[in-house]
Amino acid sequence: MAASLVNEANEKWGQMIRDKNAKGLAALYTEDTQVLPTGSPPLIGRAAFEKFAEGVIASGISNAKLLTALLDPTADSVPVGGTFWERGNYTFYNDTGAVMDVGKFVVIWKKVAPGNIQLYIDIFNSNNA
Repeated sequence: MAASLVNEANEKWGQMIRDKNAKGLAALYTEDTQVLPTGSPPLIGRAAFEKFAEGVIASGISNAKLLTALLDPTADSVPVGGTFWERGNYTFYNDTGAVMDVGKFVVIWKKVAPGNIQLYIDIFNSNNA
């Protein structure tokens, strides 16, 4: 169950990038999210992440693929309010389909309701020097 929720959320993440919808992307995160991007101070709160997402979209990133590499083996048993982790890889593309960035991430997911998860802590780093 948790794996399918994570896959669905990761697909929504990419869809929000394709739709150029920073507000919709930010809605995938908890209100008290903490996002730790490459080369930036921590972004605390959904509003801070939304502003950052606007910049990501404005930079020309128009598609994103997020793939899970490892998922917390206890993820299916996490109660509402609890957390579990995911480690994965991402690829960002521009409008022509050219790769703009490749990297990895660790997400701490929060189970906010039965069958509903949101990104709570998101750490991502480019593989590019």
